[in-house]
Amino acid sequence: EKGVAVESDLPYRGRDQDCKPYTPAVKATGYVRNPPNDAAALETALATKGPQSITVAANSWQLYMGGLFTGCTRGLFKDATLNHGVQAVGYTKDYWIVRNSWGPRWGEKGYIRISRANDDKTYTDRHPADGQACKPYPKTQSVGGECGILFDTSYPTGVKAAEGLTVVV
Repeated sequence: EKGVAVESDLPYRGRDQDCKPYTPAVKATGYVRNPPNDAAALETALATKGPQSITVAANSWQLYMGGLFTGCTRGLFKDATLNHGVQAVGYTKDYWIVRNSWGPRWGEKGYIRISRANDDKTYTDRHPADGQACKPYPKTQSVGGECGILFDTSYPTGVKAAEGLTVVV
């Protein structure tokens, strides 16, 4: 109804298509990028600024049904290619709490708990053009934490509700 659209509202079709017109619920005048690969910076931003926009390697998330996720750095995928934008909403000493856009039937009612055991490690994203990198694309980039969760984090500034709406943070 309001906020970030879920997958069912804007389904992925695997082809170029026009965006549906919509009326934004909020407007932002800018954003602040947190220092890359810095767990303490993400913790501070979550605690003082609220939910954070993050880019992650999500190829191995498809079958996630719950529990502490460690599937990016071990198992079949061992993936560090950033390719999906999500929202970090909280943390504990053991995991990051992340809201996904795939709807409430995925994961833990639309959320995933990502292990912090690898917060001090970096991995190589061999396809930066698939995610957040801009031209000229680097050949590789070092991304920190499980699923590269620490590399590209940010929050909006100058957030104002669209006319007739109230922003609740």
